Amino acid sequence: MRRFFAISLMPLLARLVLALALAPGGYRDAFDTRVFSPKETALLVELGYDIGQEGIVPGSTVNPETLDPLRAPHWLGKAIELHALRVVPEPLQVALWESVARLVAGTLLLIGFLSRLWAAAMLAVIGTQFALGPARAMAESLFYSLEPGQYEAGFVSLALCALALNVLLVGAGALSIDRAVFGGTSTSEDA
Repeated sequence: MRRFFAISLMPLLARLVLALALAPGGYRDAFDTRVFSPKETALLVELGYDIGQEGIVPGSTVNPETLDPLRAPHWLGKAIELHALRVVPEPLQVALWESVARLVAGTLLLIGFLSRLWAAAMLAVIGTQFALGPARAMAESLFYSLEPGQYEAGFVSLALCALALNVLLVGAGALSIDRAVFGGTSTSEDA
């Protein structure tokens, strides 16, 4: 019974928690919009985003005072954050692909299709987000000087990395397309 729990149920729970942590955020980034301030809009134009206004060329420098607030896809906020870090060469493309990957990976992890592949991809994405965000804050100051939200965000990222590593190493678990297509542990071995 313990072996059944370890091989089938724990990976299933890890996969479901990981999927439920990723898919809604990816959906929000891909399909929801938010309002960007004129200053943020000017930065987006400078990064190469086409805001659809005549006379404003993507990639050019624009005076924020000449712009109105912009309603645009939510993932552009992540591009602004990546640009502020100054470590990502193409923040618009990286932010777009990261939000699409979270949506696709979360959905496919939920149904258990190619789980190890998507867990590896999400391990890289979540690990990178941890390294660029909470890990930097933790390295710059002692743990105790962090705000509770920063501290919790760091450890939530680490927990999601652990779940992704679990799915990567152990597999999809019970009730997955991977188990149905590629096989898995038989019930006689689990007893």
